[in-house]
Amino acid sequence: MRRNTVIAVLLMAASSLSFAVMGGCVKASTAGLPFLIAVLFRSVVGMLPLLAWFLWTRRPLTAVQHGLLFVRSIFGFCAMCTFFLAIESLPLATAVVLNCSSPVFVVILAGLLLKERTAVAVFPLVAAAFAGVALLVSPDFPSFELECVLGLASALFAAMAYVTVKRLSATESPATIVLFFSIYSAVFSVATVAAAAAFGWIDLGGDRVVAMIADPAEIGLLLGVGVSGTLGQVLLTSAYARERASVVSPFQYLSPIFSYGLGIALFGEHPTPLSLAGGAVVIAASIGVLLVTRERPAPGTVE
Repeated sequence: MRRNTVIAVLLMAASSLSFAVMGGCVKASTAGLPFLIAVLFRSVVGMLPLLAWFLWTRRPLTAVQHGLLFVRSIFGFCAMCTFFLAIESLPLATAVVLNCSSPVFVVILAGLLLKERTAVAVFPLVAAAFAGVALLVSPDFPSFELECVLGLASALFAAMAYVTVKRLSATESPATIVLFFSIYSAVFSVATVAAAAAFGWIDLGGDRVVAMIADPAEIGLLLGVGVSGTLGQVLLTSAYARERASVVSPFQYLSPIFSYGLGIALFGEHPTPLSLAGGAVVIAASIGVLLVTRERPAPGTVE
């Protein structure tokens, strides 16, 4: 393997570990605080270094398709909220695997909205992925019916965001797309927490919440959500900058494996053989979708 390839794979593996750690921090923090607080910290902590980098490098904070950037941010924010809510109630690895099924939804949406023909070619993999989902959630579905649906909803919203990014990429740089998503997410999360408190859905003034926020360990977990999520995104971007997506993207699926380990070690979760089999099918089918639908190099170029 070329040195750049090795480094890219290691970066993607580190990114997967960072995202697994983020999920673990979300799981731990939501044991005592509303999940919206974790969403708030993920959004705000993620926005600050990106905004500082743009200002430091004097890159223009401009965009061409403001409306589409706003729509992409709504989809991404909904994906984050449903994912964090699923983590709060489901076993950590189950929530992560459900969220990782997003490539399957990308193929479906690309066929419906972008008229891409690959949707038909990968239909067997799509069917296999949904069969794997059925196996994965079957042990938990009677107790966590809504949460399992939310986990799939997070994958669907993420897929909608990815499809929107594909259109944005014609006029916007990846850095601009990520920055505007971070800014909008921070605004959305502040507004959502304020609205939830105003309507009495969460009690930010309660003694328990005040005590939890004043706890250094709890603050550490919440900061961990933001820092590990942002670090994971930076590492992922660096991996894609060094090597082809077809080479490094399958290593994103180390995240569910790391999450299984964190769930067992930290939260006493014990996956059943049926759920492990279902998770393996979902991961394998999603990797297959990524490989089959990857963009081919133009004739005369080296992939």
